[in-house]
Amino acid sequence: MMLFKPVVLAFSSLIDKELAEGEKINERYVIEKFLGMGSYGHSYLVYDSYLEKKVVLKLVRFHKRITKKGLRIHQYEIDLLKSLQHTSFPTVFDEGMWGRVPFFTMEYIQGKTFEQLIFTDGQKFTEAESLAYGLKLLERIEYLHHKGIVHRDLRIPNLMLEGEDLKVIDFGLAKWLSHADNKKRELKSEISPQADYFQLGHFLLFLLYSNYETNGSEKERPWDEELSLSLETKQLIKRLLQVEEPFETYNELKTCFLHAVNKGRKKHVTF
Repeated sequence: MMLFKPVVLAFSSLIDKELAEGEKINERYVIEKFLGMGSYGHSYLVYDSYLEKKVVLKLVRFHKRITKKGLRIHQYEIDLLKSLQHTSFPTVFDEGMWGRVPFFTMEYIQGKTFEQLIFTDGQKFTEAESLAYGLKLLERIEYLHHKGIVHRDLRIPNLMLEGEDLKVIDFGLAKWLSHADNKKRELKSEISPQADYFQLGHFLLFLLYSNYETNGSEKERPWDEELSLSLETKQLIKRLLQVEEPFETYNELKTCFLHAVNKGRKKHVTF
């Protein structure tokens, strides 16, 4: 019995082998490129011969599709995405089976993730630019929360820039705030709006640190000492990260955000 899990994982690595370019799925989708692998699925850029355009196809991984939980999470993500009617979230086009493998297809966003922009392209963001993109993300978060959804994975690989539009992808960890499938053992904070606010704070720090320069000999200091920011921006981030009293309402948070945006456009005195 103890050998079962390693054997299954080894077998799943064979079943989950990367599909080759040009391979066809259901005589409709032609594989163009492997995009990546998540906890529950493999994502591919494919050409949809019905829609006559490129889309993203997500296949459920072997060790997830053999369990009821894995299949339930797959359908959960599809249902979440279908409930969103907003241009900043991927549109679902199709769902079905490829043999015994569940899949779904969604909009292909032709942009770059903030991870790529910062760490591959070396793009730098000023305080004003960081706050402007943070405000856009806040608006996306509020839309989700209004729908009763917490994303819970707002990391820079899951946030994309297409033109000037900030897009949110990968809803594999998202949850409805009130849902029978939410497990009692999950921490309340993990399925509350505060989880997304916390990650918004980290998103801001990634952008702000893109513009930080050090000579390499300096002793590492806390972010609020290393970064030269307005008092308003520091206060905003501390409350988002719950270092100080967290925001109770969206309106309170947006008001604080707008104050920081106004100050971030000007030169300021830091502490």
